[in-house]
Amino acid sequence: WTCESDDSLQYCMTVHSCTADDGQGIGQQIIDEKGCTLDNFLMRNLDYGDNLVAGQEAHVFKFADKPTIFFACMIRLELKEDAASTCMTTLFAALIRTLFNQFTPLTTDRDSLPY
Repeated sequence: WTCESDDSLQYCMTVHSCTADDGQGIGQQIIDEKGCTLDNFLMRNLDYGDNLVAGQEAHVFKFADKPTIFFACMIRLELKEDAASTCMTTLFAALIRTLFNQFTPLTTDRDSLPY
């Protein structure tokens, strides 16, 4: 993904909320609202370059018995504090999600807790 702008050094870009769709209403989210991939086999977290560029090589996949696949993503642009600032990448977001998942109970059913 690329956003072309004369002011590209003033912004940080995050690609997020991506879905793969068969074109007939069957879809699968592949990148969450924080910009982290949900299945590392299909696609690793995006690599972000300079000047509002993001991308990643991915395994080929499709929906069963469907000849085409459609992708839709949201792109968030945020203003940097100054042009020399660095942008937070999805690597940091993935780390936060991993840490959050480690400390979040898998169940809220009090009867199933072992203590």
